[in-house]
Amino acid sequence: MLRALDPAPKKPEDVSIAMNNILAMGLQHVDLRDEVFIQTIKQITVPLEGEPKNWYEITVNGWQLLSLCVGTFPPSKTFSKYLLAFIMRGAKTNAGTKRMLALTAEQFSKNILMFGPRKFHPTVADISSFRDGIVNKLCKIYVMDGTSFDLLISPVTTADEVVKEISKKLKLKDTPCWSLYAVTWKSDRAIRSVDYLSDILFGIQKESKKGSFLKSLKPKHPDALDESAEMKLTLRKRIFRKPLESFTNKEETEIHLLCCQADHEVNADIYPIGLREGVKLAALKAQISLGDYNAASVALPSANNILQWITPRVLGKASKENASKLVVDDYMHLSGMSQLQAKVAYLELIKTCKFYGTALFEVETMAELSFNEPIVLGVSIAGVQIIQAINRELVMIFSSDEIRDVKLEDQQISISIGRVNDTAAEIYDFFTERAEEVATIIRDYVGVKNLNTKERTYTESELTNLKHDVERARFVLHESEIVRIPGPETLAAERLGPGPGSSKTVRGSLIMSKAVPPAEKGRKRSSFGAFLRTDVPNAVIMDYVDADWSFSTTRIVSSILASSSEVESWALSLNAFMMEFITPSKAAGSFGIDVVRSSRSNTVSPFIPKLQKLYDQCLENPVLTNELYLQLIKMTTKFSEKMAFSCLQMWKLMSISVGVVLPSQPEILDYLKAHLRRCEAVDSKDKLSEKEKSLFAKYALKTLYQTAKSGKRVFPPSTEEIFCTSKRSPINVRFYALNRQFRALPISPSDSIESIYCSLMDKFGLGEASGFAIYQYYAKSGDNLLSVHFQHCY
Repeated sequence: MLRALDPAPKKPEDVSIAMNNILAMGLQHVDLRDEVFIQTIKQITVPLEGEPKNWYEITVNGWQLLSLCVGTFPPSKTFSKYLLAFIMRGAKTNAGTKRMLALTAEQFSKNILMFGPRKFHPTVADISSFRDGIVNKLCKIYVMDGTSFDLLISPVTTADEVVKEISKKLKLKDTPCWSLYAVTWKSDRAIRSVDYLSDILFGIQKESKKGSFLKSLKPKHPDALDESAEMKLTLRKRIFRKPLESFTNKEETEIHLLCCQADHEVNADIYPIGLREGVKLAALKAQISLGDYNAASVALPSANNILQWITPRVLGKASKENASKLVVDDYMHLSGMSQLQAKVAYLELIKTCKFYGTALFEVETMAELSFNEPIVLGVSIAGVQIIQAINRELVMIFSSDEIRDVKLEDQQISISIGRVNDTAAEIYDFFTERAEEVATIIRDYVGVKNLNTKERTYTESELTNLKHDVERARFVLHESEIVRIPGPETLAAERLGPGPGSSKTVRGSLIMSKAVPPAEKGRKRSSFGAFLRTDVPNAVIMDYVDADWSFSTTRIVSSILASSSEVESWALSLNAFMMEFITPSKAAGSFGIDVVRSSRSNTVSPFIPKLQKLYDQCLENPVLTNELYLQLIKMTTKFSEKMAFSCLQMWKLMSISVGVVLPSQPEILDYLKAHLRRCEAVDSKDKLSEKEKSLFAKYALKTLYQTAKSGKRVFPPSTEEIFCTSKRSPINVRFYALNRQFRALPISPSDSIESIYCSLMDKFGLGEASGFAIYQYYAKSGDNLLSVHFQHCY
């Protein structure tokens, strides 16, 4: 650290080398990241005795190091808010170079905190360029017609940001279906939308050992690399959700790019087309590139240049002279067709070919699944296909409904196939270097609900840190006397037990009353080793124990929240409802909330009206919300496998609650966030019920942040919302236009009318229009829903 901040190094590169070592260490060792940030902040904070010698040079080096660290790896969740506060304060209080570095660090932090650390740390050359003031670099992005765009990218620019920028320049509307591909002479790979472009380029450069595709933006040499570079980043359409849709209603730019992409695939001989189709495609290609037929044109298809128009495989079915004559004859009949019409005709012909809209991957199989020849795995909206690589014949087809599970491990991908109404499943294992890309595109086509890729594994230190966050949040509640003392389980044991001085077992925990030593009278000892003050002298105090924070089927005898008598009675009613809600016989007998309506009638679960009344009361009185979440957190903490059903019922209730109302007290909200983050983390040793809990926690945490952003709701959730949220799925709502067209949108509980309006305008192709609004009609009257911009849709 001292070498990195040295104001007068012997060699200029010594500082860059020291910074490079720090970045490599922080990227490799997760536990050292916060230490790196804290030491850097310490070194650029003015000491009490005043500024030392060369203070300006030291702080500039320090801010450079801090910016590079923030652009390489994130801090822990606990330390992130303090780091961001320091950076934002630096952007306001500093001036000149240090202010620009603080702003750069703030910009880097947005992507790093969202998408995680980079795969590679900056090189010494990159660090030296950064210290010279060169933050962004110039990258050339190609499209399928050969044209290119020069874009400035930062170290944390993601592929998705580049796709959106290029799509904006090209005015492409269906942006999520397009992706960047790293194209080389031997392969092309799709780049994940969340990958940092600098990592992709550095990884390819590291593999090839040949030059960089990036070029620093310098005043003397502002141009990017020329077209002779070995690797090209190319924009292509990756997802074809409606491969058979008509092209007549698409924009001219999209038709042009799709036509160029289809022509590239025809030249690569991906489609098993015959001579007749090949001749028609060649004639349309001539009409597109040459215009109307002209006998004097030297570029006409002929025996000498026929390979430019028809692939060698297709040409093998006829002589060059015969093939060129057939192409010219078809070309002559296309006179008068415009270039756009010819492109549409070309695409209409291509979409009838087998494998159009299908991503193909070369794979290998296990010995017991040998096909005696190379095979290709095809993935499309229809499902997964196993194809013979040589003659392009289909071997096996699995529809999307049959794909039950997909697991990814290194270069092996396992696809579990289950026939409809069949309990048995077959597992097919494939090996490919592009296994992650295969799993991702199956996820995009099939959907998350049918796919379980390999979960993120948490290290012991990460799990320990998350657990400590929960314990710190509990300590704050205990110390601030927000929760009632003693705890609910302890109080129940005290009131229902034989009396003070005796012991009683509660869920395996030994609850014993303890007299306070004379030296410690007037203070409460917590389970965290601290003492809490009390106004009750010489009282027998019961500590908060683990059972007080954990799941229990014992009814509480008092509210968890230290509050008024009104909350007291409401808390007991809430706990009684929870006990009824988690009882398997009652929940199953009344369809719980999983099945809102039976198949033969519109019978609604009796729990639904009770839930709606509960949330209505919480919306009216925020104090009740605090008690609700304290009980919910308790009922979703530490459960045995025997009580898995009951606890998962509580997780469904948690998922519904965070989409309606949040705790009004900041300490309880912090406790809720820490609890959800801890439960979201999956340990490799966890059982199935724990992994199901992790999915609910991840869904609830995402919904929590959306609800906090959208603001307070007005009404309790509808029956349909409760039903869908309990399954962690959105509601598909149809929105109609006055021309009788409609668009279906997935709506989550925390979506506001404003966010839905923006999505709807894009769906209808009215992204740049203004003056529109969403109306809901009751009989002959209509109400404008946009009168309250952030009103929730439910």
